[in-house]
Amino acid sequence: SFIEKADFTISGTNARIIQQKLVNDKDQALIWDNGYTLPLAQVDNAYFTDIAYNSFESAEIGNWAFNSGSVVTDATAPTGTHVYTLSSTYPISKASLNSGQLYVFSYWLKSGASISISGGTQSSSVTGRTLNGYTYHEVKITGATSISITGSGNVDEVRLYPSTAQMTTYTYDALMRLIAECSANSTISYYDYDALNRLLDIRDQFGNVLKAFQYNYGRQSRVSQ
Repeated sequence: SFIEKADFTISGTNARIIQQKLVNDKDQALIWDNGYTLPLAQVDNAYFTDIAYNSFESAEIGNWAFNSGSVVTDATAPTGTHVYTLSSTYPISKASLNSGQLYVFSYWLKSGASISISGGTQSSSVTGRTLNGYTYHEVKITGATSISITGSGNVDEVRLYPSTAQMTTYTYDALMRLIAECSANSTISYYDYDALNRLLDIRDQFGNVLKAFQYNYGRQSRVSQ
């Protein structure tokens, strides 16, 4: 006989693991970029049906439903170079939610934009820091079987997950390089590369260098500042 050690749920669309757990341990859900075959979100202590994420850098919907024609370029985006333009005609929505679950919905909203959330009861609204004209917002939602987000203006880094879970998200460029990572507390780290696609710097959300890397053959390749 066999002793079960781990459990995996495979997507019938892309044949990738979307949920996994060790026996007697927490569930972990994953969202993949099907174009680049790279992970977009890793969520500890959550089921796949209870999460959604997108930073709008590729065609992947990330468990949301939205109009791809409303994705626009914005060089000031908190992560990547693309954002979603909200409207009443083309909302961002998520169905098949658990009405008994308390969810965290977070997003970055551009200055002058507005947002309206329908579905469930909202509480514990938080407004955080501002980066390049985008401000972080977070709200908790309960009693929802679905939610719909409308408004006007640009929004980015749109995340949904249970309040007892922790979500970490990743953004890539067209060369499939990791360029931004948003932690479980929504703190962003940026990754810079040299002309040979080697990691050069890791910066925090305020531009401060956290780690610097040097590649050389017998002499320094970077001049100390």
